[in-house]
Amino acid sequence: TSGNITDNNNGKTVTARVGLLPFSNASLEVGVSGMFGKVGTPGSVTQDAKGNAYAFDLNYVKNFNPVLLNIKAQYNIQNVSNVNYINPVDTTKTYTFNNHTVSSFAQCSIRPVNVNSFIKNLEAAGRYTMYNTPGNSTFGSDQHAVTVGLSYWLNWRTVFKVTYESYTGNSTASKDLGAFTGKTSTNTLFVQFSIQL
Repeated sequence: TSGNITDNNNGKTVTARVGLLPFSNASLEVGVSGMFGKVGTPGSVTQDAKGNAYAFDLNYVKNFNPVLLNIKAQYNIQNVSNVNYINPVDTTKTYTFNNHTVSSFAQCSIRPVNVNSFIKNLEAAGRYTMYNTPGNSTFGSDQHAVTVGLSYWLNWRTVFKVTYESYTGNSTASKDLGAFTGKTSTNTLFVQFSIQL
């Protein structure tokens, strides 16, 4: 257990990450990580469920004078044992699904740090995210978002940001369980001012 979190079973989770710096200037780091353990709740239908999660990540930061390039990406895979759940539509029956989740993101930012003018404080960035939860479950979805933004750094810990995001979510939840919600699309403009304390 950790902090105020109570352990709900006798199985422990094992996790580890290995990172590599293939270049002598440490501009690139690639990593792989995993987490394995029992995730079920004792006395419930999930008590024997086990979870396995894997992640692959990349971080690249390099100064191409006069521009600083920053690229980050990660790909995640999560698998949980298939178990039989009580059917919310008919409690005399059970249902199951392939409990497989995949998510990823890739982002890139550029900043002209070596220019002697106000534009050296500007940073342009873009990000793509994907999140797919198990189909035929009560929460299945296929989500994608594209985000672009422009930041102005007043100093190393104070920034003003304007960001635009386009999001699409397609429900893959079970129609038989009454969980299917169709398609959702949103376009959002964010304006943010933040100071790191």
